[in-house]
Amino acid sequence: MICYGATVLDLAEDLVDAYAEVFSAPPWNEDEETIQRFHYRLRSAAGRPGFRAVLSQSRTGIDGFAIAWLTPKSLPDTPTYAKVAAQLGRDRVAELLVGALELDELAVRRHARPQGLGR
Repeated sequence: MICYGATVLDLAEDLVDAYAEVFSAPPWNEDEETIQRFHYRLRSAAGRPGFRAVLSQSRTGIDGFAIAWLTPKSLPDTPTYAKVAAQLGRDRVAELLVGALELDELAVRRHARPQGLGR
């Protein structure tokens, strides 16, 4: 299933549950506060141009998901983007990244990992 834009918010609680199961375990060991921040990051990300979420579902719920968006022409002013821009340079950023699909999160619940969902 693919959700575009804000339609993903209908599944926000289920996505947070899946995120919590995956990222509270080693090696991430994220705490409850970080897990709840994912909920807010999801709401913010859903408004980005080209946002989409790809979900794998079964009768038990969401088994895995990936969220992504299109890289904007003007890179956001964050430390991560600054590092990328410094490494690539302005011309290569424009050539390689602008308009490209940018993967933000990929999560697969433990019970679904042997199925190759993260490939």
